[in-house]
Amino acid sequence: MATWVADIGGSSSRWARIATEGSAEIRGDLPGFNPNSGDPEALLNALSALRESGVNEAHEVFVYGAGCGSAQGKSSMRTAMATAWPASTITVETDLLGAARSMYGEEEGLILILGTGMNCGRYIGKELQTPMPSLGWMLGDEGSGADLGRALLREALLGLLTKAEEALLFPEGIHRDQLMQGVYRSTAQQAFLASFAKRLATSGAEDLAERVIEPRFMAMGKVLSHFFPQQEGPWIKAVGSIAWAFEEHLESALGLNGIFLTEVQRDPMEGLVRFHSKPRN
Repeated sequence: MATWVADIGGSSSRWARIATEGSAEIRGDLPGFNPNSGDPEALLNALSALRESGVNEAHEVFVYGAGCGSAQGKSSMRTAMATAWPASTITVETDLLGAARSMYGEEEGLILILGTGMNCGRYIGKELQTPMPSLGWMLGDEGSGADLGRALLREALLGLLTKAEEALLFPEGIHRDQLMQGVYRSTAQQAFLASFAKRLATSGAEDLAERVIEPRFMAMGKVLSHFFPQQEGPWIKAVGSIAWAFEEHLESALGLNGIFLTEVQRDPMEGLVRFHSKPRN
């Protein structure tokens, strides 16, 4: 039977089916789920569709998930996954460990996740050191998709956008009540905020991107430089949609804080397939 590997973020998830003989099939852009702030229903419905198609049989399922840094988060994720894979052995780890295994294998270095959320750790081959507490999107996650989306919405709702910027990024108009309900009443507030971050990558929005992104990336760089001092090794690899979309801004902000970006990948799945395809001792 196959092994399934999942990278589950707050907004979306990617899955890979590794067959017994080693071949792999990657499926992207399924719904996401953060056990601390979201509802698994959409993801479970998508996995149910896989079950009905007859391709989700699994001996083992390895899940790397956002919000799985605590015992409660891991338990909630494992419970949700057991609904889809009731007869499988399910292992739940943090998305940060998944990113580290993907980018470094069994080597060492700093790893940054920058997508819907943000997290960073030092990977030392098989273990992950996380001196920086993960405060979540309400108190932390500087530079993340949720953070950038919040900054953009603030500009929009305060009327700080130029007419040209408003027409470019909010062609549907800025409807205050609707946006406020999405922020404060949505069952997936983090994902709602992050959905606006990608608008900053729109051609013609460079000035606004600089105004919004650079201060938030600098805030992130300041936090990272505090918890990961330069003398311990200033080189870092990054994974995530925000890191991928705004690599130049990220490289600049980290560099100004003494941290040097060496590689960026949009998601960790190809590296995780390599990692889990290798024989384990």
